[in-house]
Amino acid sequence: MNGERYRLIEILDPSTITHYEFFLSRPPLPRADWSADAALLTAIPELNPCIDGWPSPTVFNADYQIIRLSEEEIAFLNACEANIQNNRSVRDILTEVPLTVEQVRSLLNQQLLLLSPGT
Repeated sequence: MNGERYRLIEILDPSTITHYEFFLSRPPLPRADWSADAALLTAIPELNPCIDGWPSPTVFNADYQIIRLSEEEIAFLNACEANIQNNRSVRDILTEVPLTVEQVRSLLNQQLLLLSPGT
């Protein structure tokens, strides 16, 4: 029944639904809270693999919304992309890229960035 329901949604409005993603977890599912600057600064950043169009100043986020990036945001995302082997924190990257904590949080809210808890 669920497959039929999803197919019906896709047929009715294919312009708003491009694909389906399902994530399974066993309760409780822990959710990180990045509202505290200290937690955000120690987090390990990486690019969201659902970004479409990267590297470019204009990308699509995970919801296929167009995002226009500033030069500083591009530099930060480039540093995150290069961070795969280094596991540097947001704080470490911000020493090299002139971005504010609020701008990092904005990238996170736009689903361009994924964070893992740091130490």
